Amino acid sequence: GWLELQTPPIEGNLRAVTQYLEIIRQAANALTILTNGPLTERRFLTDFAESTQALERPEMYAGLLGLLGSPQVEVSTLHDWVVDWEKDFNAIPASERPIQLHLYRRNYYLRAFEVQLNSNRPKNVLWPLLKTWLLTASSTTTNWHDVYHQVGLLGPAFSERISELDLYLEQVEEIIETWAREHGA
Repeated sequence: GWLELQTPPIEGNLRAVTQYLEIIRQAANALTILTNGPLTERRFLTDFAESTQALERPEMYAGLLGLLGSPQVEVSTLHDWVVDWEKDFNAIPASERPIQLHLYRRNYYLRAFEVQLNSNRPKNVLWPLLKTWLLTASSTTTNWHDVYHQVGLLGPAFSERISELDLYLEQVEEIIETWAREHGA
């Protein structure tokens, strides 16, 4: 997936964004498993923040937020996006609804979004919101496209995100190597 993202010109599409987020998921889990178990979708950024604190590398949490376009988003915008997400969720035709977005899971996600938005780290909602919104992209006419442009995961800014991801992955590798030396692995 990483090599495929290196092919210019990169402006992003559904497949590229999915690969990008999967690479981020794997990188975050590579760090998290040094101190804890794997990350879950709804608490991904919350638990990742705790893991980076345990590793004494809190800048990795901030870096991951940057990779998700956090600096381009105001908290009030996140509230609006949750409303749009719910509309898109409800608009998925039954025949096209992915199992991860079963109707019974709507409140499961909405409650998590609400908790995140009302926490001291409201931007932690970005991971579950962006990840699940991609699942609506192939089945409905949704707002995901505009959202992904705003956070730089589509359009010309996507190539910049790829470069930032490359640097982030180098940091992840260095942290893992240092941890291995320090813990005799």
